[in-house]
Amino acid sequence: MRAIFTAFLILIAGFFSGGLLAQGIAVGTGADQEFIVVFAIFAAIYLLCSVAFIATLFFSNVRAAAGVVARVLLVLLLVAVVGLVAIDLLSDPDHGMIAKSWPVIAGLTLPGIVTVLAQWTIVRMRNAPKPQFGRGAGTG
Repeated sequence: MRAIFTAFLILIAGFFSGGLLAQGIAVGTGADQEFIVVFAIFAAIYLLCSVAFIATLFFSNVRAAAGVVARVLLVLLLVAVVGLVAIDLLSDPDHGMIAKSWPVIAGLTLPGIVTVLAQWTIVRMRNAPKPQFGRGAGTG
């Protein structure tokens, strides 16, 4: 039952935090139709992250598995940022359009990063080691 509730929290917190940030970027930059792609890709990133973190709940050392998954997902998202910036820089040799691309690049990557961090935090909090008291606690 604990894993089911944790999975539910992962789904809710990841979608709320990343979706709220994507919405804030869209409203703050006055975005138009280009942000339809951002919201669609955010949904795919959200589902990928959620499945990965839910899978960590079935490992014997949940905290270590969540740390590895978080690092891998953050590295993938950072590679995506670098790739998007490189594609944008290489597609326009005058670099005049890159200022218009920053909101889309931020909208594609920042909500994913926030989603990973929120889900990692929930998995770590829900699987904190229990304090041991009394005999056999290994304290000395």
